[in-house]
Amino acid sequence: MSALSHLRGVATAAFPANTSVAMEHSIRRETEPIPVFGDDSVLVWNLNCLGRPANANGAWGRISFIGLENTWLTYAKEIAMILLNPSHPLLLNRGVFLSTPPRQPRTVRSFVKCIAILQDLAKDNGYPASLTWWSRDDFINSIRHLQQVPQPSPQVIAGVGKIAALLYVCRSVLSEGGIAQHPWPNPENNPLRGTQRRKPLATQPVSPELFYPLIQAAWAYVSVFSVDIIAAGEHSAVFKEMPRQPANTGSLDTSFDQYMDRDDEPILLKRTRHPTQKEQENVNWRQLSARITDGATLDLFTNGNQSGRRRRDVVTQALQSGRISVVGGVFAPVQALPGRDRPWHDSFDSHSAGVESRMLREACYVVIASMTMMRDSEVQELQRGSVTTHYGVAALKSPLIKHEPHRPLKYWWITDPVQKAVEVLESTSPHETHLFSSSRASTARSKVADQRGFHVTNALQRFRKRINETALSTGLSPIPAGPITPHMLRRTMALLTEYEHGGQIAAGLQLKHSQATGTSNALTASYSRETERWAK
Repeated sequence: MSALSHLRGVATAAFPANTSVAMEHSIRRETEPIPVFGDDSVLVWNLNCLGRPANANGAWGRISFIGLENTWLTYAKEIAMILLNPSHPLLLNRGVFLSTPPRQPRTVRSFVKCIAILQDLAKDNGYPASLTWWSRDDFINSIRHLQQVPQPSPQVIAGVGKIAALLYVCRSVLSEGGIAQHPWPNPENNPLRGTQRRKPLATQPVSPELFYPLIQAAWAYVSVFSVDIIAAGEHSAVFKEMPRQPANTGSLDTSFDQYMDRDDEPILLKRTRHPTQKEQENVNWRQLSARITDGATLDLFTNGNQSGRRRRDVVTQALQSGRISVVGGVFAPVQALPGRDRPWHDSFDSHSAGVESRMLREACYVVIASMTMMRDSEVQELQRGSVTTHYGVAALKSPLIKHEPHRPLKYWWITDPVQKAVEVLESTSPHETHLFSSSRASTARSKVADQRGFHVTNALQRFRKRINETALSTGLSPIPAGPITPHMLRRTMALLTEYEHGGQIAAGLQLKHSQATGTSNALTASYSRETERWAK
């Protein structure tokens, strides 16, 4: 009997075939398909209908059952259904009460992965061919087997233990019957005993010698450099909106000849760097075309026609004869850090203006994530109009995503630098609703793709590289090597807050640990615990 035909025969025995697999979740994207439990033609549940968080990619909502066979597939789908809907009437009516909230797709995907690992383990090592026949010793031996793998995953090992317990607790609703005896009735004999206790956080804070230059650079971009970057963006926007005139070879030749006859008009250059070569300065043909024709065309020097090639030759010869040139020519920055007698950047060209716009986005992220202690998902869900007040104090509002299927709106108190960063983002973000978006959000592709959010960890590495490359012109201190992640920024500010009066209370409120009152003190203390390098 095939896996699909087997599932077709038991679907109504476990859950009604037409039951939505996301019954206990809020549907946020009704345009996305909503998977149905009994659809045996679907081996990948796409749950992006729940609304992909801004900091996640398109695979966030996908739960794949591909590769699972026979009863392994049945168990995987039913356990996934249980985890997604722990308060389903079928469970309650049959005496199954799970004290867990509806799980997010990523968590459910990890359980399905564990079942796939057990299936492979059974095939390769002689374990029973169905979980129904597994004994307590089989589960214990499988865990020990996985613990001997060169790099055992604690999450997978813990997941196996949880699956074994679910097979017993939910045996009355599983179509294959689950298992008759609890795998670890005596806590003393639980092979996972002690692994679930809260340990010191694995996440380390950003090192102090890295953290302070990072914050100083981010704040310089937000408070000083943003003035030029925003002005350059406005200048480019006006240029893009200029009407394009029909190409007329005669008028274009006249404009070109008149420009080249004026010795005070520069030839615009751009800096380019090939991965295997040194930085080079080349003519910015498209920008020079726009300057000569007042925005009528970007194609004055198209290499594909005779007129374009002739004009290129004239410009090249003029450069060789000593014609004045300038790198950029689109916008000239004027801002500088205190004590500096020259602007922080040379004249912008279209490329460097785009690069600095992305650097400003990264700087705003560092300021907000560090000084609010928000999670990455919460920062990237910030929308226009997020600044408000909470109990009379300035605050940001954003959905609380972790462990919250309904994503209630919560508030984080903020200081003036955070408010400034939000104002900058509202002026520069190309996305219609969200403050953080992909660099492609302003392109035509955004009409058909969801461009909310960006890959923060990679962006932070680019930000550091840019700061170090331009330190001489900006006046900023280089940022040393070392790991920087969103969670590390959150951890670092929690550590610093500990030294203030009432710091742990404040950190608990900002970290949103105060909701889980039973563990808030221990968890907040873990975040704010000092490390050796910060102690020095």
